Amino acid sequence: MVATRALDGAVGPLWLGALRYATGAVVLLVPWLLMRGGGVARRDLPGVMAVGAIQFGLLIALLNWGLERVAAGTAALLFATFPLMTLLLVAATGQDRLTAAKLGGTVLALVGIGVAVGPGGAADPLGALAVLGAALSGAVAAVLTRPYLARYSLMRVGPVSMLGAVVALGPMAALGGPLPAMDVREWTLVLGIGLSSGLAYWLWLAAIKLAEPAPATLLLGLSPIAAGPLGALFLGETVGLPFWIGCALTLGGIAVALGPRR
Repeated sequence: MVATRALDGAVGPLWLGALRYATGAVVLLVPWLLMRGGGVARRDLPGVMAVGAIQFGLLIALLNWGLERVAAGTAALLFATFPLMTLLLVAATGQDRLTAAKLGGTVLALVGIGVAVGPGGAADPLGALAVLGAALSGAVAAVLTRPYLARYSLMRVGPVSMLGAVVALGPMAALGGPLPAMDVREWTLVLGIGLSSGLAYWLWLAAIKLAEPAPATLLLGLSPIAAGPLGALFLGETVGLPFWIGCALTLGGIAVALGPRR
C-alpha cells in the first residue's frame, strides 16, 4: 500500500496490477521449476487459473472501478467486509462451523477498521456495489482455492493461479492505453511491489492450506492497520488517535475470532 501510494499515479491501476502479478508469477515460478514431481494436472489448470483471475483480475477491476466513485475511507470499510463474507461462505459450504465468537470477532474487527480509516464521505451506489463485489470476489476465490491446495503443494498452485491473474489483467490494461513511461525509481517501486506480492501470495496460500479461509482472510484486516504507521514513517502522513482506537478494536476482534474453538 505504501509503495503504491509512493508511485502517486505514475502508472495506472490496471497496468500496475498486470506488472505486479507478472513479477509475482516469475518469483513463484523459480522454486516451482527447481522442484521435482511436475505441476498442476491438465484437468485442474483452468480452475486454478480461474481462481487467480477472480482474486486478482475481477477483484482488482471492480475495486479500481469502485474507487473512482467512492471515497477512500468508505471503500476501505466496504472492502473490509471481505472476512465476513468469507466466514459466511465457508459456513454455507460446510467447510467450517459458524460460531458466535467468530461472527462477533469479525464484526468487531470490521468496526475497528472503520474507525481506523475514518469517515469516508458520500458514496455512489454503483461504486459501493463494485467495492462490495470486489470483496465478494476475494471471498469466493479463498473458498475455491482450498480444494486445490488439498491436492497440490503451494509451489504448484501459486504460479499457475497468479499467471491466471496476468492473463486476466494484461488485456484489460492494454485496452486502457499503452504502458506509461517510468523512471528508474518508479520501476524499482513496481518491481518491489511485485516481489512482495509473490511472497505475500505464497504466505496467503499457506494460511488457507494450514488454517481455514475465514481466519486467514480476517488477518487481512491488519493490512490497513500496518499501512498507517508505515505511511507516517515513509510518506509523512498523519496518524491520529482514532487510528489507534481502531487498531485496538481490530486486534481485539481478531483475538476473539481466532480464540479457542468452542
